[in-house]
Amino acid sequence: ADHYRYDEDPIGSISGVGLATFQYLRQLAGVDTPRPDPTVERLLSAVDAELEDSPIDASTNRRTIASCEWLAFVSAYGPLEIDRIAWWTATEPADRETVLEAARD
Repeated sequence: ADHYRYDEDPIGSISGVGLATFQYLRQLAGVDTPRPDPTVERLLSAVDAELEDSPIDASTNRRTIASCEWLAFVSAYGPLEIDRIAWWTATEPADRETVLEAARD
């Protein structure tokens, strides 16, 4: 499944399935990929602000994914790890603990 042409995919062509949902389904299938959501956009914007020159652009869902893929390419983290780091940094500690407890059970 190609996330850059997700709307041509049978799943992506379903009404109501946007790129974020498409990416989430790919993650559930085990694909190392990010979701274009606000937490990832904020993380990318923060990284971009710290770099002198970068191609990071989170203005659209596709550009957010491409920027995350670039960051993964130039860093030690995979796209899914960047997605999870974004979630972790944007989530309240109590909510994180709830998720961790559910994962332990």
